[in-house]
Amino acid sequence: MFDLKLAYIDPGTGSLLISALVGGILTFLFTLKGIFYKVLSTFSGKASYLDYDFTNKLVFFNEGQRYWHVFEPVLTELIKNNQTFVYLTSDKNDIGLKLDNEFTETYYCGSLNQSIIF
Repeated sequence: MFDLKLAYIDPGTGSLLISALVGGILTFLFTLKGIFYKVLSTFSGKASYLDYDFTNKLVFFNEGQRYWHVFEPVLTELIKNNQTFVYLTSDKNDIGLKLDNEFTETYYCGSLNQSIIF
């Protein structure tokens, strides 16, 4: 017979099993949350920030104007190469919002908290 007192799981395997279990539970809960908000927005009739579809698009998110120096060389090169991309920012004074050409979509997402929802 199997004696449970003699069962042993090494720390690596135990950590893996616990992480997988917690990950599965959280995935399930976030899926339920997503379904709940989808149903809620369907019945409330309000427009949702989640209506944007950036599937198969190159997307950049900038938290604020102070990071523009990081994005500018990359975005400038993409524009030179006629590469389309989406630029999102949580700063309404961001210089990146002035990128206006046929290859660029720019969006102000609102404050940082609203950007997380977006």
